[in-house]
Amino acid sequence: ISFMKAASTQQAQGAQDAVADQLYALIAEHKKDYSRQDVLNQFIELGMGAKRYDIVEDYLASFINMGAKVPALYHLIAVAQERQPNMPKAIASIRNCFQANGPKTESMYEAAGRILCRGDLNDLDLCRKLLEQGFNEYQRNSEIFLLLAEVYQMLGRHEELLPLYKQAITTNPFNHTFHFVLGLVTMITSNLTSGFEPYKHRFLLPSFKDNTAYVPWPEWQGEPLQGKKIYIRAEQGVGDILMWAGLIPWVQQQGADITLSVPARMMVLFERSFPSIKIVDKHLVLPTEELLTHFEYYSPLGNLMQYALPHYKPAEHAPYLIPDKDAVAKKRAEYLAHNPKAKKLVGISWHSTAVTGWRRNIPLEAMSPLLQDPEAVYISLQYNQQLDDVDDYNKNHDQEIIPDLSFIAVDDIDMWATQHAAMDEVYSIQNSTVHLAGGLGVPTTIFLQPYGSFHWGNGRNPNPWYKSVTICQQKVGRKWDAVIKDYARSLKKK
Repeated sequence: ISFMKAASTQQAQGAQDAVADQLYALIAEHKKDYSRQDVLNQFIELGMGAKRYDIVEDYLASFINMGAKVPALYHLIAVAQERQPNMPKAIASIRNCFQANGPKTESMYEAAGRILCRGDLNDLDLCRKLLEQGFNEYQRNSEIFLLLAEVYQMLGRHEELLPLYKQAITTNPFNHTFHFVLGLVTMITSNLTSGFEPYKHRFLLPSFKDNTAYVPWPEWQGEPLQGKKIYIRAEQGVGDILMWAGLIPWVQQQGADITLSVPARMMVLFERSFPSIKIVDKHLVLPTEELLTHFEYYSPLGNLMQYALPHYKPAEHAPYLIPDKDAVAKKRAEYLAHNPKAKKLVGISWHSTAVTGWRRNIPLEAMSPLLQDPEAVYISLQYNQQLDDVDDYNKNHDQEIIPDLSFIAVDDIDMWATQHAAMDEVYSIQNSTVHLAGGLGVPTTIFLQPYGSFHWGNGRNPNPWYKSVTICQQKVGRKWDAVIKDYARSLKKK
């Protein structure tokens, strides 16, 4: 324990090497005794906290080599390997965990759900079986259930999810996470015609706290809006806001006097795109008098789907986002100057830094069949620059990808819109690039993972949001390399 106290102090001071020395000293002291659970737990906590997953892995593996093949050790090794990350080794370890004799804890099932879904189809199917087993044993564990639902989606088995969710809600009627995800799945299976009511449970989840506005006005439930004042508040990420903004013209058609609050970095684009409505900063604190007197209704932006989509599909109307035309012309000329033979500009986006980004991301190299036109200039539209990816790609290809370092997209959404509007076409994974390009009317292909997303309904063409966006959906078990090669061939035939 004294080793632990000394090492903890040094860790707080950022002395990573000293932490490693203390860990090794502890190993020397207790290397043959894994029965001291208190020491083992503190060792793991310290090692994980110091991000010395390699030391943790080696120490725990030494017990396995001594014959201590128990689930708990394999589980801890798998977690250490997951965090390195070394997913092939983590997958092997979590498989060993469930093959070893001994009780299986909730955290073991959670680790299996996180790790096995990163493997091949066999791993994914084992993941499903283990999570089903885990949820039967721990029916109040939301994490296990959500992991199980994600695996069903990754296998393309959305329809089987609905009775599963309804059963879970019957057992746990006050679990808002279950209601929320039921809404997401229903929106996918119904192609955005239902699922909106359970989706409203999102505002009862801690992760959506920032999207909840505390206002004195009644929430709009579809009442007539002619002559009424309504305060609509943007919610969630940039892509969600851009997509749902396509429903604002429908609210205008209802005769409403609209105030729309958006993040400050999006205000310039929205003021130009919707000149007849008032755009305010989402984080602005309104004066008390205005709060009490100015609005008959309030609505989160995402709730517009329930009332607008049955009657109005943005894809059937003109693009609703308006860029700065002079800035677009200037940016277009700047990009075309990279290639004297260029006749078109093609934007690409391949990576998301979101927590679930690994499920959507495509290796940049896999997109190379789309980037072979000698009369095109290829521009990175990455929200985050991913410059290492670009450098690696450009070293191996004559046709280079051009990153634009003249602005920071995360801070300047209007200039990012200018960049997108300068493109003749766009190729992208599921991220905010697609929503921005689609809202501007730029011809765009989205490469969508097998389990899709509620944003795109059932993943079929045409989609309800953007006339200019075509969906190319990956089939379960198919690698992106093959999908994109086939898609590139189909374009050549056209």
